[in-house]
Amino acid sequence: MKSSFKKFKLKNGANVLFAPMANTEAITTLALLPLGSRCEKDNEAGSAHFIEHMLFKGTKKRPSNLILSQELDVLGADYNAFTSREYTGYYIKILKENLENSLDILADIFFNSLFDEKEIEKEKGVILEEIKMYEDNPLLYISDLFYETFFNNHPLGRNIAGSLATVSSLNRQKLLGYKNDLYQPNNLWIVLAGAVKKSDLKLVEKYFGQAGRGEKRKFEKFVSQSHQPQIKVVQRQVEQVQLALGFSSLSYLEPQQETLDLLSIILGGNMSSRLFQEVRVKRGLAYAVGCGASAFNETGVFSIGAGVDKEKLNQALEVIIEELNKIKKTGVSLKELSQAKDFLIRKSKLALEDSMVSVSWYGDQALFLKKIETPEEKYQKIKKVTANQVKKIAQRIFEKNSITLAMVGRTQPAESFQRILAKLK
Repeated sequence: MKSSFKKFKLKNGANVLFAPMANTEAITTLALLPLGSRCEKDNEAGSAHFIEHMLFKGTKKRPSNLILSQELDVLGADYNAFTSREYTGYYIKILKENLENSLDILADIFFNSLFDEKEIEKEKGVILEEIKMYEDNPLLYISDLFYETFFNNHPLGRNIAGSLATVSSLNRQKLLGYKNDLYQPNNLWIVLAGAVKKSDLKLVEKYFGQAGRGEKRKFEKFVSQSHQPQIKVVQRQVEQVQLALGFSSLSYLEPQQETLDLLSIILGGNMSSRLFQEVRVKRGLAYAVGCGASAFNETGVFSIGAGVDKEKLNQALEVIIEELNKIKKTGVSLKELSQAKDFLIRKSKLALEDSMVSVSWYGDQALFLKKIETPEEKYQKIKKVTANQVKKIAQRIFEKNSITLAMVGRTQPAESFQRILAKLK
């Protein structure tokens, strides 16, 4: 089935995208803003994430979290929100018959949330505990530590939730100042995927058509620089060491995203991948091992993660470096590449049966790219990737002058790992 989408613009400047899907009764409505933790000023750190929490605490029409939740639960809705480094989103997935209810609620929390001072203080406690929970759990903390190490003092390396100090300093005035400046129609994409039709635009206009114009935030650009390997170790008295090894990668504005995706799959994207087979299956060095790529406006990160026994840490790192050297030198086989293409395309097709995945597919592209690709267009690009292209992207990314290693657990000092990382050719 061929995918299609339509873009519209409301009179107030809000952007709208419809992605119709056949044979479904579901619609996911997503309100998306190009505002994340990297867009915050230093004294606002954690604001985007805090506001995400507060929008479910009540409005004038629905004055408590309980009333709001009950109304959504009666609809059988799947609803939540998320904050990343570059965007924030709020979504409700409902049956087609409840679309107006969904738009009414989503617009209400977006425009009319109360930000009650008592609720802010209670939620502040929740978020502080959330930060502590991540810091106390090595499996959760390793990602934050890696980004902090990789980006050093740049806002991209900041904890999305903020720090204990910055969150403690936030108050109603600061949070509302951020929200009122930025949560405006001209910063907004409203994306609907599923059983949506063009006539539904009238409902979107009804609930999201109010006037308002927000500030356009600029953010500090990150410039990748060659350096000696960056290594950070946080000692914790736990049985397993969590490690994250990473490199500078592609921004989402660069071509070759499909090549990078295939490299990631072949190296560590599934159970037949090289790292899974070499690290776990053949040597039993880790239960979990894998890799993935994250893209941002002007840069990207390719990271490899694993949890290993401290006695096997050096061996696991050496095997990982050996696999990176191997893929740089000899590339990938045509069979591996064909299998990775099948995996990526078929996995995507299965996922896109869900309107929530479809709304994210189109929403992410709408926020940041000049041209939005349908899944079919993406699949054609994937099919055209060659083994030589995969080899070249591996040679470009797995470069010792951009290597970063972060670890949480009982390990030797950071400098002792320099010898292993130096084996990267």
